[in-house]
Amino acid sequence: MVEGMAIRAHRIGRSERVVSALHVAGDFVDLHSFLLSHIDHDIIAVGPCTIDFVAAEHLEAVTRDHSRLARLLWLETLIDAKIHRVWVAARAALPGTQRVGHFICELHARLGAAGLVYAGGFAMPLDQRGVADVLGYSVVHVNHAVRDLRAERLLEWERGRVRLPDPDGLARYSSFDPAYLELRKGAESTE
Repeated sequence: MVEGMAIRAHRIGRSERVVSALHVAGDFVDLHSFLLSHIDHDIIAVGPCTIDFVAAEHLEAVTRDHSRLARLLWLETLIDAKIHRVWVAARAALPGTQRVGHFICELHARLGAAGLVYAGGFAMPLDQRGVADVLGYSVVHVNHAVRDLRAERLLEWERGRVRLPDPDGLARYSSFDPAYLELRKGAESTE
């Protein structure tokens, strides 16, 4: 993913869509499809996206001929799995407002590592309905959570831009520890 966001979505039954991942700029989207013969999900753009494709034969050559690059691709897949596990755990353990805060903190950290956080905030192509879809909540639930985070002065969200006036405060409130993201040291946001 060069620019933009995309979701990984699964169809359950005839019409229910469940989101299991959000991809941001800098992510190698769907690396598991390189080795799997059957993919059980769709990748759906969230707003305008710029993507680049890597042919399977190039990945085969890289993994065969460049062990360091092969390890980095494996690491990317493992981090993707860690994010998924934290989503499952956060959904089970955190109340709704904290879960929304946790999700916003994760986006802030991931986009910061990609150099896409400016003046404490980032572009948010998802509206509250989109966040509700990602988190499996109702729009009303997300609206109340955003209202509560605004009231605590932990979140500003206007016209497709999210800003965190107190990122550390939101992280504490939401029990967010970015260690699972395996962000490299020195990958700081450009605030």
